[in-house]
Amino acid sequence: MNLVIAGVVVVWLLIRQLTPRPVKEKSLFGVVVLAYGVFAASTFPASAPVTVVDVAVLIGSAILGCALAALRAFTVRLRREGDRLVQQGTALTALLWIVGLAQHLLSELLMTVPMLAQATLLLYVGVVILVQRAVLLARARSAGHLAVHGR
Repeated sequence: MNLVIAGVVVVWLLIRQLTPRPVKEKSLFGVVVLAYGVFAASTFPASAPVTVVDVAVLIGSAILGCALAALRAFTVRLRREGDRLVQQGTALTALLWIVGLAQHLLSELLMTVPMLAQATLLLYVGVVILVQRAVLLARARSAGHLAVHGR
């Protein structure tokens, strides 16, 4: 079930990334995905003891995911449309999303607990959404786009 929800979130996210839309100073989407990801990960069966290796692989996947998210933020185009700042991802943005998701799911090959990467997928997605968003907003501010809409 977790993979179905994650799949829906990812498809919606990719469509959203590639569609021109106003940059908003505040958005709860990443926080909501992260919160659900924490909940989903917390329901992982206790009968499958997670090892230090598993935790290290998850941390490594998160670090790599955050690096890809920061890089991905630089592939998003920013432009002014009247008084609005608009963002639109590129094909490279989508490709980097796919690479990040694949590396997280494939990290499972290094884990001792089957399906742990799947169980933490929405947690991973929430974290990388927030990192990408923070870098994108920093780009907008440093480029002098001060009129970032907060609605």
